[in-house]
Amino acid sequence: MKVKKSTKGLNNMRIKARLNFSSIVTVSISSVAALLAIITIVFVVGRYNDTLTYSAFPQGDIGKAMTALADMRSATRTIIGYDSQEVIDEMLIVHDQKKQELENHMATIKEFMISDEAKALYDKVTALLVDYYALDAEMLKDGSSTNVAMSIYTQQRDVKEMAPAYETVYSAVEDLMEYNVAQGDDTQHSLQAATNVLVILIIAVVIAAIAVSMAIGNRIAKGIADPLAELQNR
Repeated sequence: MKVKKSTKGLNNMRIKARLNFSSIVTVSISSVAALLAIITIVFVVGRYNDTLTYSAFPQGDIGKAMTALADMRSATRTIIGYDSQEVIDEMLIVHDQKKQELENHMATIKEFMISDEAKALYDKVTALLVDYYALDAEMLKDGSSTNVAMSIYTQQRDVKEMAPAYETVYSAVEDLMEYNVAQGDDTQHSLQAATNVLVILIIAVVIAAIAVSMAIGNRIAKGIADPLAELQNR
């Protein structure tokens, strides 16, 4: 009677169902870990691309714009300071080239200004440039003359008006650069923090998967071993 009872218990263990359940649980938890890893990769890559596009890439164009502005200013000062018509004509060509480069860089930068703060900084630079161009045109008109008196007058205006105007524009462009650098740094820090959190979460899920799998495995093993031991003893 006891042998029959033990045999009946052994037959009711449903080992296949338990093993299937264990596999499903393990695979499910592992799938969650894999899904989190994929989400992490997609998130990090997406934010990284956004940082490159809207923070890193504009920095190069902003730097080139600053250089073009400085070269344009240098050409204007040379035109004002020299009385040689040959030098003046040569520097007028350089001046116009640098001005065109500056405008081209500003047009490129505009495409990457997507935030309200970035747009406001960009609009400030462009507004200042309009006034700067107007003053610069006046200085070139008067300063390109070989007349000594006119040259001296223009040089005095350069010190009083042109130099402060240039510093104001250049400072505004620097603000735009600093904003983009700060945005890039902030994004880098947030990506690092998000990556650390997600990595810890993935590790926790993997550890949970191992723990659950071991617990289910032990339970199945115990469910098999105990009836067999009981049957053996009987």
